[in-house]
Amino acid sequence: MNKVKSFFIVSAVLSAILGVILMLKGKKSKKKPTLMKTNNPAKLPLGRWKDALLETKNAIKDKDLTTLATSLAYYGTFAFFPTLAAFIAGYSLAVSPEQLTNTVTTAERYLPPEIADVISSQLTALTKQENASLIAAIISISIALFAASGGMQNMIKNLNKAFNVEETRGFIKTRLISIALMLAGIITLFPLLALLALNANALNFLGAGSVMVMIVPVLRWVLVAIIVTIALAVLYRFGPNRKQPTFEILSWGAAIATIIWLIGTALFSFYLQKLSNFQESYGVFAGIIAMLLWFNLSAFIILLGAIINYRLEKKTQIPFLKKN
Repeated sequence: MNKVKSFFIVSAVLSAILGVILMLKGKKSKKKPTLMKTNNPAKLPLGRWKDALLETKNAIKDKDLTTLATSLAYYGTFAFFPTLAAFIAGYSLAVSPEQLTNTVTTAERYLPPEIADVISSQLTALTKQENASLIAAIISISIALFAASGGMQNMIKNLNKAFNVEETRGFIKTRLISIALMLAGIITLFPLLALLALNANALNFLGAGSVMVMIVPVLRWVLVAIIVTIALAVLYRFGPNRKQPTFEILSWGAAIATIIWLIGTALFSFYLQKLSNFQESYGVFAGIIAMLLWFNLSAFIILLGAIINYRLEKKTQIPFLKKN
């Protein structure tokens, strides 16, 4: 009898404990879910990323991104030569024409051969000019920047389309922004050129050890990617006429665009060298045609990065459930 009584007592106690646990669990489950917002796309749920990428894919067709990229490539070709002149004028203030030629020639091996030929011919013509004074160089750079800023203005116009905004800034302000962005782009070329020209011979000349000679070629491309990403983030921030987002958002589209651009450039170079007969098909125009195609590819990727930024920014503005 005592055993039966003890059994019922233990059962009652266990039932009470189980009931309390279930009650507490029920209260916990009724807790309202927490909504949160973030400026960092890395904290977005995976579903938001999928939606953003799907919307980006649809925007490529809706905005006719290939046509926008073609117009950018057209204006970019006209802007390229005054930009090159401004770059050489600025670079020649610090180094001799021979040093400049050697540096650019070393860096050209990373470009498609037809494009490298165009740059080499222009470089040869520009470096044959007599060394100018500082004032003359500044005037030359200013004229070249103004001439090249037309291409940047077209870039700003297309970035506005990518971000779905209208241009309300005046002509003078837009032109000044274009010139400032062009100048920033030219300044960016200096470290890029130095990194690309840093080969094994240069490292040995600088007294670098064998380990550094092995590490630097890999590290170089990491630094190139970082510099290009920063440059694109600056372009996305100050180019379009819009409320400025944080660099947390801009860096994602810029980083994705940089990776695609580096891979695309490498594949394009491989195509020109191994799979095509550009020189035979286009003759003396091969370099210009190749440059147009490369500019077209680059413009498409830049606009793609802008659209990715826009879609991610929209996703960060919508609250989502926080996992408890």
